[in-house]
Amino acid sequence: MTLAKTIVLAILALATLAFTAISAKADTYDHIDSLAVQLQSQSRELIKEFAQHYRHKPGYAHLHSDAVQLYRSAAHIHLIAHQHGSIHHLRSDLQQMDEQFHHLEDVLRQTDQSFGGHTHGAAYHVFELMHEVEDALHHLKRDIDSLDNAAHQASRHHVSGYGRRVQPSLPNYSWNGYGRGGNGVSINSGRWTFRFGY
Repeated sequence: MTLAKTIVLAILALATLAFTAISAKADTYDHIDSLAVQLQSQSRELIKEFAQHYRHKPGYAHLHSDAVQLYRSAAHIHLIAHQHGSIHHLRSDLQQMDEQFHHLEDVLRQTDQSFGGHTHGAAYHVFELMHEVEDALHHLKRDIDSLDNAAHQASRHHVSGYGRRVQPSLPNYSWNGYGRGGNGVSINSGRWTFRFGY
């Protein structure tokens, strides 16, 4: 196999690898989007369940308000994930949603245990739903961390310092139509010329 064919195959392999990396990133965003839709649906279900079981309890207004806020946060995260938005924006919003959720847990516990008013029916499945929301939140956080780590790994290979591109200084060796210098690699075999800059 000639050097030119080897180089062409190497380029095709790198292009395939780049496409796979982009596809994997898109798959991760799609998974994050799917989890965000799940969170949105679960938080909507919480609003309904709270109304069904706790509307006659003194803490219901606070519980309802916090559940609506949780739903809005989930809808916002869904929008950002669907548009493949900033990882840091997603992480920040998710951290805020996690804090909202833990506050909601406290409000639910206080409302459920309060002596005023009454609870309609058995509400154990409300706590199961809360557990499912928490699982989805933590799963989403892990996926965003994974996506962020992958982005940092990719940027380490291309960028150094404060956003400056790495410019390797290589001596210029040239033989048999093949040259390597500080600004790329070129292959010249008479009719064909390939130039790869970096």
